[in-house]
Amino acid sequence: MLHMWGVKAAVPVHALHTAFGIGALIAPLIARPFLGVIPDDDNSVDDVYNTSLPANVSNTTSYDMTPAAIEYPYSIIAAFTLLMAAIFVLLYWFAPIRQEAPQKKSQMSAKDAFNPSSWLGGDKRLGYAILMFCFLIFMLPVGMERVYGKFLFSIGVTGRLKLSPADGTLLESWFWATFTAGRLLVMLAAARVSQIVLILVEISVIVAATASLVAYGQASGTTLAIFSGLFAAGMAPLYPTLLSWLNLYVEVTAMLTCMTFFSSACGAFVYSWLGGYLFQYEGPDSLLYFMLASACMFAMIFVPLYFSVVRYERGFPRRREISDVYVARDVNRKETDDARTKL
Repeated sequence: MLHMWGVKAAVPVHALHTAFGIGALIAPLIARPFLGVIPDDDNSVDDVYNTSLPANVSNTTSYDMTPAAIEYPYSIIAAFTLLMAAIFVLLYWFAPIRQEAPQKKSQMSAKDAFNPSSWLGGDKRLGYAILMFCFLIFMLPVGMERVYGKFLFSIGVTGRLKLSPADGTLLESWFWATFTAGRLLVMLAAARVSQIVLILVEISVIVAATASLVAYGQASGTTLAIFSGLFAAGMAPLYPTLLSWLNLYVEVTAMLTCMTFFSSACGAFVYSWLGGYLFQYEGPDSLLYFMLASACMFAMIFVPLYFSVVRYERGFPRRREISDVYVARDVNRKETDDARTKL
């Protein structure tokens, strides 16, 4: 997609990532009917439920989780996943990609493929700096999204607010709804607003939202929902916006793309482990502080990444080169259309 659209890839990239939010929004709604229920007699389940809580967590409301049948929502989602996989297999089988001309084999050796200086302009130190900052910064939005999205239900249900499981799933759905809305809004704005402005706005939103979660997130269910939604809306477009902004200055090669995916995967499992550890041993409130620290870390890492990328672009003006390609392509298309019209 980045190679297809070049410097104009921001909107398609955001559209692709918006689809993820739609799926994440639907999943909690599928699971909601299969969760536990609030019993009529609270005393009948108090002893059973309290034994599953840490000793330092007080419980004011009991929930009977024994009738929960989570295998059904998992089966529904698995069936849908298999259906989509089958559709892609059928498309590949009946509509294979036909290339107009055979692609030239890459002349880059395996050693050069893993050397950032070979695909970042030849400046070894600058190449390694950009690669290091990209690896660190792409970890954060995916890690924050995964850990907060997973533990928000537990924060609301087993935290100080003691929401019901049904309200917890609604809170989870609200998080992913605002997550999707944030990506959709930025997708619409990406065609007219520069990527650096979008990044600065998104960073400001997540820092303000996480600070508000720390200060007022556990005051009520409403405040938790409001600031969690603000956090989701600001955090959701960070990954596609960052990738689109980077594509303006640096050629996002297959190796660089693989690195961003590897970094994202590292952020997902590292943050999940850290989030579980903090939740178990420090309590739900520690996750809110963890999100605030991560948002501030993202802002601090972006500053040296910005100056490194801008310095690289001064020697290799990617935007001007890609613009010249688009101009030449448009001229060729116009000449071809004119020739067809004459015929």
